[in-house]
Amino acid sequence: MDNKPLARKYKRAEITVTYQPRRCTHVAECLRRAPNVFDTWNQPWVQVENGTLEEIIDAVERCPTGALHYERTDGGAQEQPTATNVVFVARNGPYYVRGDLEIVMPDGSALRETRAALCRCGASQHYPFCDNTHREIQFRDAGVYQSETNAHNELASHQKLRITPQPNGNLKFEGAFEIRDARGQIIFRGERRRLCRCGHSNDKPFCDDAHERIGFKTKAPSHSNNEQ
Repeated sequence: MDNKPLARKYKRAEITVTYQPRRCTHVAECLRRAPNVFDTWNQPWVQVENGTLEEIIDAVERCPTGALHYERTDGGAQEQPTATNVVFVARNGPYYVRGDLEIVMPDGSALRETRAALCRCGASQHYPFCDNTHREIQFRDAGVYQSETNAHNELASHQKLRITPQPNGNLKFEGAFEIRDARGQIIFRGERRRLCRCGHSNDKPFCDDAHERIGFKTKAPSHSNNEQ
């Protein structure tokens, strides 16, 4: 059982930083960008009084998993989603997704997000999010693929991207988005695609129904049974 708290808040007059431990996979962007604020040797490890507002915002917005968020309490601008929804495929790791995201959760609720790391090894205990289990099971996929013919299509901006984990199956993406492989090369642009979640597709990052062949099982969003 995961006993990590759901969220912790760190406040000062102008800003509140929220940290969700279960979403953190220790990419450590925050430690690199604002080491005076984020330091695992300190207690608490987030000390918002030690940095400028700009440093805190920059570090939080670079967190690729969405474990860190902030709320401006001084009337300043809140974080905005990127104009283009992007899925980055990490080498031997998760999908890092940025944009105007709506992620369907296992209880059927919709989580609005700007950043998330989604499991693609099929073994996370915190699905649909990555929990670093890919390291334990030694998941291997270089994340380098051939571009599809639509990779150079024009892509609409400022659109919502809905991500639905299918029952015992793939991740369904609906809305304008692009996929970049581990080299940063655009391999897909479009508005609808199914991506592998079980880790066994022979057509990664796309689903080829390998989840059916291997009998992949995981908890599904409660209202996904009616979706195609």
